[in-house]
Amino acid sequence: EPLFRSIGNIVEYLTFEVFKYACRGLYESDKFLFTLLLALKIELDNGRVKHHEFQTLIKGGAALDLKAVQPKPFKWITDMTWLNLVELSKLMQFSEVLNQISRNEKAWRIWFESDAPEEEVIPDGYSNSLDTFRKLLLVRCWCPDRVLPQARKYVAESMGVKYAEGVILDVKAMWEESKRSEER
Repeated sequence: EPLFRSIGNIVEYLTFEVFKYACRGLYESDKFLFTLLLALKIELDNGRVKHHEFQTLIKGGAALDLKAVQPKPFKWITDMTWLNLVELSKLMQFSEVLNQISRNEKAWRIWFESDAPEEEVIPDGYSNSLDTFRKLLLVRCWCPDRVLPQARKYVAESMGVKYAEGVILDVKAMWEESKRSEER
């Protein structure tokens, strides 16, 4: 037990140090994408995120043809949103989402049209039944413009708040590091 705890602490420390070092070489706009991909890779390796779920997050319904899928039930749902939802419905925990949307239009529309749907209660019990990553999948399908706030929640929950907040460049530490390499 103490050995496993020590190994876990070492892995956690090294992960954050490598993360900080890698972020130094990235543009500000790319740092969070790197962080999200790091979190996803760790979660994939640990089996907490399945490969087909990762593919759904990355691609959504982009490979589907609107004419080849179940017709969308309401005009207010955009074509791309519907294709994303059709792809999402292939995942076990979302297998009924298309029927639920058809049966509960008002609740889904209110949720979709809210300013920050990721902060609202998701219709049909999804708020209680989904973890942060699966909520990210749902938000990505409905509201691509709201993915970033939900992704930050996911990173904070899966890796820790220090990863979600971003890294501030420590110039003094970089200077000391460069002086040490000159002395060698």
